Amino acid sequence: MLGVRRRQLYSIRQRLLRDGLVVALQLPNAEGRRLALSDTGIRALAHRDRSDVTTTLRRWSATPAGKRVVRGRKLRQLARVIEHTEFPRRLG
Repeated sequence: MLGVRRRQLYSIRQRLLRDGLVVALQLPNAEGRRLALSDTGIRALAHRDRSDVTTTLRRWSATPAGKRVVRGRKLRQLARVIEHTEFPRRLG
């Protein structure tokens, strides 16, 4: 996010959290929290892209599921390799 000041980034992040478009996750073996699209945010993007909402949620949902960290299978893979989540965390 080149050209965005820290204060602007904080404001944007707070609005996204307030509006329920993102959720803050605490991943195992990771310092701090990570932001991910909420199911509401995923639905909005899926509708915009004319994608199947159910399939998209199955892949990317950040909703906790029992013993699993998150429900979405692609997001679970990403959560296992914490290095891939480092750059966005440093922005916040």
